[in-house]
Amino acid sequence: MSRTYEISLKNAKTSAERQELEFEQYTDLSEYEEAIQTIHSRRLMAEARELFVFIPGLKWEQGQFGGRFLSEESLSKLHHAVKTQKESIRDYRLRLATAATGIIGALIGLLAVWKK
Repeated sequence: MSRTYEISLKNAKTSAERQELEFEQYTDLSEYEEAIQTIHSRRLMAEARELFVFIPGLKWEQGQFGGRFLSEESLSKLHHAVKTQKESIRDYRLRLATAATGIIGALIGLLAVWKK
C-alpha cells in the first residue's frame, strides 16, 4: 500500500495534491494501527481471563474509527500481570516435576533394596 502512495506522490503535480495524498495515507495507516491495538487488547484480555488475572480500573479508549482498546498504561499493567502469572505457573510446574522426580527416585531405591 505504501508503494502505491509513493508512486502517487511522485506523480502529484501540486503541493495541494501532495498534501491530500499524505493525509490520505496517514488516515489509512491510523485506521490499521487502531485495528491492531484493538486486536492486541482483546487478545491480552482473553489471555488474562484464561489465567484468572484481574486488574481493577483498566482504562479503555475509543478510537476515531470505532475501535476500543486499552490505554498504554492499562495495556502495560495487564501485560506485566499476565507475564507474572505465567511465570508463577511455570515455577509451580517445575517444582511439581522436581518433586515427582524425587519421589520416583526414592521408589526405585526402595524397590532395589527390597529385591535384595
